[in-house]
Amino acid sequence: MNLNPQQILRQLTTKLTQIYEQREAHHLAIWLLEFVTKATRSEVITHSFELTDDQYLQLDSFCKRLLQHEPIQYVLGEAYCFGFKFKVDQNVLIPRPETEELIQHVVDHCKTLSKPCCILDIGTGSGCIAISVKLSVAHCNVHAIDISQDALKVAQLNDQQLGAGVQFNCQDVLTAPLDISYDVIVSNPPYVMEQEKQFMHQNVLDYEPALALFVPDDHPLKYYQKIVTQAFNGLKSGGVLFFEINEVFGQQVVELFPENHFKQVHCLQDLAGKDRFVVGYRL
Repeated sequence: MNLNPQQILRQLTTKLTQIYEQREAHHLAIWLLEFVTKATRSEVITHSFELTDDQYLQLDSFCKRLLQHEPIQYVLGEAYCFGFKFKVDQNVLIPRPETEELIQHVVDHCKTLSKPCCILDIGTGSGCIAISVKLSVAHCNVHAIDISQDALKVAQLNDQQLGAGVQFNCQDVLTAPLDISYDVIVSNPPYVMEQEKQFMHQNVLDYEPALALFVPDDHPLKYYQKIVTQAFNGLKSGGVLFFEINEVFGQQVVELFPENHFKQVHCLQDLAGKDRFVVGYRL
């Protein structure tokens, strides 16, 4: 390999512009070089890094995967959420900024409680919600469930690496009752309708787990309906249920709460100004 660092960054960016816009290609190239060389972003940008022949081959392999529209988080096997690094693969969703906002709402609420609280994360995936809450709130006991054994393996590995101590179980919330009394239940369930696939990027459709993303067009609220019903029995009086939602169904999700004995129900917007979260208190 006879290229200098500046030429390497330029060459990598050029390759990635085959399917990415220039700005995104440059960002991805820097990200790859940070990972492969262990250099800082500043060192990559100022070309103050070295690349061995083996690292160059690894970089080329990663680039080829990106050119197949594979998300960089899966290529590198990691993603950041709420300041923590999580292992991710195609068995779990890549954490989104909106989910970080959901975590913040849960953390803020739990910090107002004067006593230890018990929390359940339904559909935990990578464990990013459960683990982030556990690491951010000292006086909480966190449980998490998911229907996917493969997802739970990823979540448990993340829990071990971060030293959180979340209790994980394989459970289908649609069929199995909640058998512990919680102070908080939080869920980011599947909420993307099948008809929305036409508007989604190939990197999501081809690589992220459909089980964690999609709901039937004729029953888009099936998880919310079931979880709200289950939460009445699973929550203590005064307990709180937090949802991340499809922006299209904010009012419909809100309306599920009063008929299931919840009060003070409100819809919150995300940083983009879209209806994204619904919160309600059990009577």
